[in-house]
Amino acid sequence: MPYVLHDLGTFGGRYAEARAVNDAGVIVGNYFPAGPYESYAFYWDGQFHDLGPGSALDINNSGVIVGTSAGNVVRWIGGVAEVMAPGGAVAIDDSGHILAGRSGHAFLLVDGAEQDLNALAGKVVSPRDLSSTGEIVGVFEDSGPYFTYYHAFLLAGGRFTDIGTLSGGKNSQASAINDHGVVVGYSEWLPPGIPFPETHAFVWDGQLHDLGPGYATDINNAGQVVGGAGGACIWSDGEMTMLPDLGVSAGALGVNDLGVVVGFSWGQGQMQRAVYWTPVPEPSTAAAMGALIAAMAVSQSRRRRIR
Repeated sequence: MPYVLHDLGTFGGRYAEARAVNDAGVIVGNYFPAGPYESYAFYWDGQFHDLGPGSALDINNSGVIVGTSAGNVVRWIGGVAEVMAPGGAVAIDDSGHILAGRSGHAFLLVDGAEQDLNALAGKVVSPRDLSSTGEIVGVFEDSGPYFTYYHAFLLAGGRFTDIGTLSGGKNSQASAINDHGVVVGYSEWLPPGIPFPETHAFVWDGQLHDLGPGYATDINNAGQVVGGAGGACIWSDGEMTMLPDLGVSAGALGVNDLGVVVGFSWGQGQMQRAVYWTPVPEPSTAAAMGALIAAMAVSQSRRRRIR
């Protein structure tokens, strides 16, 4: 399926990136103003909204945004920041549960109370994503006789699963999980006869599936996977499609359930810019695209002024 590229620019700063998008088409991310070298968070609903110093990394379908600012887990509701705990948030589900990390510890914030995921997993873990069913993925650290390695993990129902690596690889990382328990990420790949490891994207559904050279950053509930492989790309039904860029390169960082992809791109002589891609409708997807257009129109009518 072809995709159309939309350039959000740098919002007057040095560079920007879009990190996540909800099903209403509201996009969150970071940009770097022209002044001090400091990340600022933003959301875009057809209009740019500056959330102040920090990083916005995820948004749920209720419009609640999470990220980090000044070393704290921050939740933005209606553009107003609320400090939740020391650390940084990486994801939020539609129930409002926040996945975060602090000083080598991963934790889940449920109604303001912390659940220590290191203790639950029995290992040092770095969080990456959670599903609406409470499944959590990320990276754990372990040591062998001569080296330390990092593996992707799944924590579900109190059970810790080492997802492992692709052929011959020592390290892997889980990036995201959908509500069907399908995990995506990337792994070293080093089969016999290959002198140096390559990075390959993977899908895990109880078994590891190699998507080829590249990395996977997100997956939606339709099973579409986004990431990078010499540029921004999307895998759908086992086939990879390269996404258009601004002339040099691009990377895809998030995808919603309607197939809208967000990330970054740049052209010749340009700084990195926040972008998003929308699928070109085909006969079988016209109804879904109609729903997308309606949802984004509703989101744009709900613009809020940041105080």
